[in-house]
Amino acid sequence: MTQANDTWPVGILFSRSGIVKITESEHFRGTALAIEEINTAGGVLGREIAPVCYDPMSNVSEYRRLADKLLTEDGVSIIFGCMTSVCRKAILAALERRNGLLWYPANYEGFEYSPNIIYTGAAPNQHTLQLGRFLIEKYGNDIALVGTDYIFPRETNRVLRYLVENTGRLVTHDDLLTAVWRDVHVQPEVLKTHILAIRTALGDDSGNPTFIETQRGRGYRFIGQMAGLTPEAKSEAPLDLGVFAGRVEPMRELLAA
Repeated sequence: MTQANDTWPVGILFSRSGIVKITESEHFRGTALAIEEINTAGGVLGREIAPVCYDPMSNVSEYRRLADKLLTEDGVSIIFGCMTSVCRKAILAALERRNGLLWYPANYEGFEYSPNIIYTGAAPNQHTLQLGRFLIEKYGNDIALVGTDYIFPRETNRVLRYLVENTGRLVTHDDLLTAVWRDVHVQPEVLKTHILAIRTALGDDSGNPTFIETQRGRGYRFIGQMAGLTPEAKSEAPLDLGVFAGRVEPMRELLAA
């Protein structure tokens, strides 16, 4: 039998109970199968991989606690785990403090980098932008973007909304930073990143813009057509579901709520 000190211990931190049970159980089985196949083939450098498995029960606090336990009490330096961004972020501090390494298997929203995480899933530029181009080509530019309440759609849509509400007016960098990130210090590069994301989603060309015009060194101007809406009517205008791609009935229920 292989002795414990002759193995490579790795942590497996996927929930097999709770709200993410179905998806993370599949991640757990896939990871266990891969370890079994590697060990059957002779292990790594002649040593078997010894999985140390915990069930965080879909609880963010448990992910944080168990990740710290793996990296300290269990002597693990590599963890395979987490499916959601909130859980990944919950254990990030422990990973960086203990110099552990997380292999993260799911898609993620980007705008985060840590040398202690291997992001194996696709980022928005690998799937969302392609979908955006398809929708614009098929349905035109009058498309509603509905997002879950987390940082990427929230921040990007706040930038776009401010530009649209100030159609035709030159909006300086300081105007945008003050309006969107009030009382928060944000580097200008963050604003440029969100402007780029909006342009990409709209299929806009910065050299020959249709929606957002750049005044170099000064700011931005939204020059897109607003389909006849007056500034007072923008917030009251109903969404035309005729060009809404996807879940039309749920959207009607949301608007009626």
